[in-house]
Amino acid sequence: MFSLQLGAAAFVCMFIAANYLRSKLARRCLPPGPPALPIIGNLHQLPTSHQEHRFAQWGKRYGEVVYARVLNKATLILNRASTARTLLEKRGAKYSGRPHTTFVTDMCAAASSVDALTVLNVGWTQLVNMPYTDQWRRHRRWFQTALQARNALNAYEPLQYAEVQNLLLDLLREPEGAVRHVKRYVAALMLGVAYGYSLSSMDDDFLAMVEDALQIITESGGPSTMLVDFIPIMKYLPSWMPGMEMKRRGLRARHLIRDMESIPLERVKREMAEGTARPSVATVLLEEAKNTGTLDEAEEREIRSVLGVMYAGTWRFKARMYVVAQRTIALAGTDTKAQRELDSAIGDESRLPNFSDRPALPYLEAVLKEVYRWLAPVPLGIPHQLTEEDIYEGYKMPIESMVFTNIW
Repeated sequence: MFSLQLGAAAFVCMFIAANYLRSKLARRCLPPGPPALPIIGNLHQLPTSHQEHRFAQWGKRYGEVVYARVLNKATLILNRASTARTLLEKRGAKYSGRPHTTFVTDMCAAASSVDALTVLNVGWTQLVNMPYTDQWRRHRRWFQTALQARNALNAYEPLQYAEVQNLLLDLLREPEGAVRHVKRYVAALMLGVAYGYSLSSMDDDFLAMVEDALQIITESGGPSTMLVDFIPIMKYLPSWMPGMEMKRRGLRARHLIRDMESIPLERVKREMAEGTARPSVATVLLEEAKNTGTLDEAEEREIRSVLGVMYAGTWRFKARMYVVAQRTIALAGTDTKAQRELDSAIGDESRLPNFSDRPALPYLEAVLKEVYRWLAPVPLGIPHQLTEEDIYEGYKMPIESMVFTNIW
């Protein structure tokens, strides 16, 4: 009996030792990175905010590609622009996937009827978090046609000029309300381009709703912020349980997202029927679907999703404007030099600068780019995911690894 127990103990010890050696050998093939603990990996080393600072520290210590593990999820951090271009652009077919974010895609899903204990996987999908599929390619085509084609960009210039003038007048009349004025300016641009929608004082409640929804979504963006992204089964736990604040936040975001996507689109449809709709991305997509005979409930859901990505752009653009204002005020000498360049380009004309002045403003453009790089609104970008295993500089890049580009 004793010999049997001794044999079993020896077998267990050998099994543990073999697994340890196997993991050590496998780790030697991976990029360097911080030591990980069993089960949780490097989760304990990641702050819930400003993770780019920790990633930059790891980059200085371990190199341009850092390997970490968050629970059971392999994570690769790219700390150099040239490395990111090599992997994400030149090897884009392997790195074009997106990790499934349970909180945003499932728990914030704008389902019409979901009880507190069940989450349907209908998802809140945007171009930035879609996997590389035919749906992603279709959304990208729509997005490029509406926001990247030169003729489309030129068509938005009158709106931009008008809203810049409104912003400057608001700042002159009420400088203490600068933050509110910037919010209104950015929202006016987004709603004007997406829905042909002009803001009024009656829209304050709608803008507050959008702000709340985007705040919830943005705060879920970090790799260690939402535990449910790494333990998806947690989404089925009831919202009243201790520690399930993220479930309650997801349920709140769900209703906000449904309204912020449907309210302005329903308004556009009503104005199109009345013949009073202004040109916008929404009218283009609705008319295209109507002309091809594909305008049904599923197609409307796709159009809402495409237009929904504009809200995320609004949040980031607003953050950029805050950053530019803060840094140009702090760097008074730089601001003065940029002002002299601006005065020289405009000359004696009593007007605001416009897009035709841009080639004559190289220093101002350089200042803006440096501010964006220094205090990037989204310093880790949008995470990618490896769709197949890769080898880089002799290191193994595991399939399904989450890939972050550290812009900071």
